[in-house]
Order: sequence, then C-alpha cells, then structure tokens
Amino acid sequence: MSEENKKNSEWKEREVGALWKKEGSNQNYYSGRINLKKFSDKDQINIVGFANKNKKDYPNSPDVVLYYSPPMEKQSSNSTEPVDDESPML
Repeated sequence: MSEENKKNSEWKEREVGALWKKEGSNQNYYSGRINLKKFSDKDQINIVGFANKNKKDYPNSPDVVLYYSPPMEKQSSNSTEPVDDESPML
C-alpha cells in the first residue's frame, strides 16, 4: 500500500462524523451526525474537524468532517520526534 493510501486509510478509520452548514433565519449553524458505536464504552472523546476540500466537486458532501483525536501523550521537553500536523485529503 502506498504511503498516501495508508495515510488516507488511517484518517478514514478515525472518521466519526460529519457536519453540513445550514442557513437559519437568524444565524448560520452546522448540523450533522456522529457515529459513537466505536466509542460506546467512553464517557467522552476528543474530536477535530477539517473543512472538506472536495466540497466544490461534490455539493451534497459534508462541509466539515470530524475525526477522533487520540489523547496527547506527555512528552519530555527535549523530545525531537516530529509532529504530524498534516490534515487528511478530503
């Protein structure tokens, strides 16, 4: 499996939901869904949302995709490991 496909697959595995932008009479808001099946044994989970880069090509697709964000591990202050801040290819 190519490195890019592996990254996309990892993000797909972490996907927990999606949001669509709605226009209300007084203000705009987001409406969507969250799949909690994987996390039914947890009281709460951390999530992160990214704007859907393919929204222009697929107008009915969500505006924001939500992903599980694992808890940050405490690292020593002199750690030299790189941080992967790369968002998924949506």
